[in-house]
Amino acid sequence: MSSSETLFSSIRRVGTVSSASASHVKINLLKAGLQSGTVYEGSRYGLGEVGEFVIIESEQNAVFGRITEICLPEKERLSVESPREDVSEIHPIAFVQLLATIALEDFKVVPGIQSYPRLGDSVFASPHYFTAQIPSRISNSDASLGVTLRLGHVKNARDTNVDISPEKLFGRHCAILGATGGGKSYTLSKLVGEVKKHRSKVILLDATGEYRELDKGVEHWHLGDPYEFAPSSKQCSMPASSFQESDFIALFEPSAKSQAPKLRAAIRSLKLATLDPSLASDGIIIKHGVDRIPIGRKEFKHS
Repeated sequence: MSSSETLFSSIRRVGTVSSASASHVKINLLKAGLQSGTVYEGSRYGLGEVGEFVIIESEQNAVFGRITEICLPEKERLSVESPREDVSEIHPIAFVQLLATIALEDFKVVPGIQSYPRLGDSVFASPHYFTAQIPSRISNSDASLGVTLRLGHVKNARDTNVDISPEKLFGRHCAILGATGGGKSYTLSKLVGEVKKHRSKVILLDATGEYRELDKGVEHWHLGDPYEFAPSSKQCSMPASSFQESDFIALFEPSAKSQAPKLRAAIRSLKLATLDPSLASDGIIIKHGVDRIPIGRKEFKHS
């Protein structure tokens, strides 16, 4: 990384660490009292806005984080009610969630915090290009495969594409979380589109029919009434033999004290009728008015 690409430019300095905990730090902001941020190398930086990514400079490693809250000390909270020309008398503070560690020798990013910030450490707005490179800078063995999925770009910098390898995204568990209207459905559609670019396959279980209008290269199947689904959707069914006992319990929601025991007993009888047809007449085991001992022995044998 050349000097022109340094992470710690004074123009992007946000503030100073004034308090630290295991997961967050509190910083004194320098310019949050201004009405707007600054433009640096063609991109806007808020220099103290909620959601802004920051880098905390320390002796051993840098720490990557995100501003989650901004406020004024209680004694100063009324000072924003009246117009002020001198913002130097306002002393805003921000809370930063600590996300990852940046190794200063090679600028690799390691999830988690290896060394915590100290009081007085300087905080800088993360360069947009560096924020976009976070997924690729996390050291992993699949980086050489060359296949990446483009998730989007960093806010206020459309030329900073965010790419991530499928192995890193789907290798373990991936959840898309957010409030209503926060963009979860769009993000999933974006992922499906990116996977299709590489001629890969996706099985999407769409409980609400939200994605029924997807058409190019998509095959639709549905359970139940086809009225709500895409015109090209094909109706399908699932045989009872594909379900486990827990699936039937979840499907029928029997009451715990009376219905559930009867349902489990009926499932056991049907299984036993298949395993030992000699007990069954037309696939049904009659238990009323008959000796239960032979049936109990067979259940024990096939338990």
